Parts: sequence; structure tokens; C-alpha cells
Amino acid sequence: MALPRLETELGEKLIDRSAEDLVLTDAGRTVLDYARRFENLQLEMENSLAEVREFQRRCVPLNMPVEMPTIETIRKLVQNNQGVAFLPRMCVEQEIEQGPLREVKVKELHVERKVRLIYPTRRVLSHAARAFLEVVRGK
Repeated sequence: MALPRLETELGEKLIDRSAEDLVLTDAGRTVLDYARRFENLQLEMENSLAEVREFQRRCVPLNMPVEMPTIETIRKLVQNNQGVAFLPRMCVEQEIEQGPLREVKVKELHVERKVRLIYPTRRVLSHAARAFLEVVRGK
């Protein structure tokens, strides 16, 4: 899509053309960020589909552990009656509520997850991001 057409469609200037060099506006940086996310999602989708095709082609025998890199791939395989899996509930809540998947609580299994907050070291954080970090760190 041509840039002027995209700017018209979004109702935002994406590039500051007043300077000698072209510079992204705040809206331009936001659109670029989302474009990169869309590109990553497309690649993730293509990889997941390739994994599903490969898994179906191989017909992995029962009781053979299989490691899949994406939760989405695992969820689809389970929905297609290709096995069972341990997944974070938040990733399958909708499927559990609508019925294609069922959960089983395992009394003997108590999982504790260690979660880390990460952020880019080479980028200046916004005021809101810095404030959030202070809250998380307990300062």
C-alpha cells in the first residue's frame, strides 16, 4: 500500500516531511510497530501450520513425547484429537467454555511458574514504562 494512501486511510501523518531527512512521527512509529507484529504473527502462523502438516505426515506413535514450539500448534493438535497436553488455562479458556476442549484438574500436580519482566535495553523507555518498572520493582 502506498504511504500517502495509508496516511489518508488512517487519518494520520506517518512521516515528518518538513525536515531534510524523513523522520517517523509518533503515529508512524506506532504503525511500524504493529506492522512488525503482523509480520511476526504471519511467520508464527506459517510455522505452526508447517508443524501441524509435518506432525500429521509422520503420525507420531502413542506415548512418544513430542515437543512443539507454539501453544497454538499444541491446542490445534489436541482439538483435532491428536493427543493431550498441559497448557496454561488462559490460552484455552475460550475453547473450554465453548466445549471443543475439556480440562482435567490434576490434584498431585502443583506448578509454580517464574515470570520475568523484560524490556529492550537499547531503547529509552516512556515515562509510563519507567513508572511501571518502579511499581514492579517495589520502589
